[in-house]
Amino acid sequence: MLKKYIYLLPIIILLQCSFPEIEDVTPPTVVVAYPYDGAVISANVNARISAFDDEEVSEVWYYLNGVKSTSVNNIPYEIELNISSLERKVDHYIQAAAKDKEGNVGYSEYVIFTVAETQDIIDPIVTIVNPQGGQVVEGIVNIVANAEDLSLIHI
Repeated sequence: MLKKYIYLLPIIILLQCSFPEIEDVTPPTVVVAYPYDGAVISANVNARISAFDDEEVSEVWYYLNGVKSTSVNNIPYEIELNISSLERKVDHYIQAAAKDKEGNVGYSEYVIFTVAETQDIIDPIVTIVNPQGGQVVEGIVNIVANAEDLSLIHI
């Protein structure tokens, strides 16, 4: 009978051991979706930020020319980008950041945009080139269009 207890003793000890949880040290991945790099903005817009984490993103914010904005914690991550005090016809930069529930912070790449000299009140001109008006088509057809935004000339 004594031998049975000796053989079972190591198994019982292993069943009562617990391993420590692996600490999350990976910061969220952050991307500024809008404005995009090289964008020309003529009015206040919502900055759109994509943030992903292996656990959970708890907070998202951006820096406009190095100044931190207010933060949000609900998807979609959109924060007003107020350009009223920004210098016109000059490049500005935005960088987004996100924090996960463990406190890890991830940063996006810098996005550079320009504030237009005047507000864009001219709609773009779009012309459909293919198919042509009155043309009869069947099957799969590629639609081709030309788009022109005349307001970009006034940058």
